[in-house]
Amino acid sequence: MGNQHGNAQQEMAEAVRNIWLKDISELPVSKDLPRLAKKIKIHDSVNDVINYIDQPTDEGELKPSTPTEIDGTVGEQHRDEVLNRCMYSIVMSMSQELRDFNQNMSGMTLQMFEREINVTDHKSIQNFLTRNFGNNGRVVKVLKACNQSIIAPPVTQLKKLLLDKIDYKDVKGEWTINIHISPVTTGHGEDRREDVSVIVAHRKKEQVLVKRKITYELVYQFEWEFTIRFTRNVEDIESISLRLGDILFNGERDFKDEEKQDIKNMLKDIIVDQTVTYDEQFFKKSLKAAKNKKNT
Repeated sequence: MGNQHGNAQQEMAEAVRNIWLKDISELPVSKDLPRLAKKIKIHDSVNDVINYIDQPTDEGELKPSTPTEIDGTVGEQHRDEVLNRCMYSIVMSMSQELRDFNQNMSGMTLQMFEREINVTDHKSIQNFLTRNFGNNGRVVKVLKACNQSIIAPPVTQLKKLLLDKIDYKDVKGEWTINIHISPVTTGHGEDRREDVSVIVAHRKKEQVLVKRKITYELVYQFEWEFTIRFTRNVEDIESISLRLGDILFNGERDFKDEEKQDIKNMLKDIIVDQTVTYDEQFFKKSLKAAKNKKNT
């Protein structure tokens, strides 16, 4: 059982890295960025959130960040404006903190950004990113860890772990991404280096329901977190981890303490903290598995 579990972790880690190594054009980065923009938070070394939805205009004024309940063209236009500000904030914050900027980005205003991208045209977003950061820029490398494809392996892993145990589905709108960027200084004098350390943490919430006569009743929710830690300056993935988060019970249901504890124990026993480091041993296992697969 332990060996099977270890093999599953290895396969998940291999799948994650293979996805991340793909070109941005092969990933849904530009498609997912608009829909995830309001769910992404960028943290500095003291864990302060440094990307703000409210971004100043060229005149230095702040626009409201909360969309209004408006139907029709006006509502769509306001929604697009909010998403534009969110994406602008993310891109500019990441560019600055990751020290990944050029002359164009240093003078990029919100209005200039809005003229270059269209939230409904994913190609315009992709072109903007590759034109300003390149396929191997730090901003692009981090964004390749912030889309639906990159979490597909842990989602599949969870489904396998919980197969025949519980029937669950994701809670809509409960996917958040926290990007932690910290400066790292090494060496002294002429050997002094100013680098960055980056961690991307995905957090999702799932729900367990029971069917009643005509509706479904919520039993409980549980959260899980998938974390990607990068090597210095986002050169490669250093490690990934998958762990169980909070377990939230429906307060309107009559739970016994023993029942709650049984559910907690079941989830904790199945979704144990998993960390895989991309070290020499990992790549040896990958090479061996590939050879065995080729020979079968």
